[in-house]
Amino acid sequence: MKNVRITVIRKVCHKDLMERYENPIEHACDLHEGQVFVSDGMQRPEGLCPSAWQTLSPFVMALAHGATDFYDGWMRKIIQQEWNIEFAFEGRRFWNLRRWKIAHEVLNQKQYGWNVLGESAQSFYNNFEGPILVGGKYKFTAPRDYLFPLNAEEVLISSLVQNPGW
Repeated sequence: MKNVRITVIRKVCHKDLMERYENPIEHACDLHEGQVFVSDGMQRPEGLCPSAWQTLSPFVMALAHGATDFYDGWMRKIIQQEWNIEFAFEGRRFWNLRRWKIAHEVLNQKQYGWNVLGESAQSFYNNFEGPILVGGKYKFTAPRDYLFPLNAEEVLISSLVQNPGW
């Protein structure tokens, strides 16, 4: 197992948020920018406050066991899932999927749902056999659908070239 160096890059203290918690923290961690700690991945380094270690320990443990890049692996998927949950009912999920360049994977999957026209719980839940296939006629074509088509008039009157696939 490797040793992991932890360097304090920035310290932020939001007192207004701290006051809203049910059990407010009266004293934030005594960390200073540039301060360095070393951990073997299992033990909290001496001088590092417990609340900071609670946040950092999963990452330190992964690095100590050989992980190299969180954002290309499991951490990226966790962040994407968190954003998708947050945007699910805000009308921004589609744009988020495009931003991550995963829209062609997610939007082309089969879509399942419940029978919203069912008049009883049994008919709504498809006789309790699970969701039914719904929709599925929309197809997201990569790379074409990551760019929108330019207005035909704009292409004609200027030297613009239409986006690929349009």
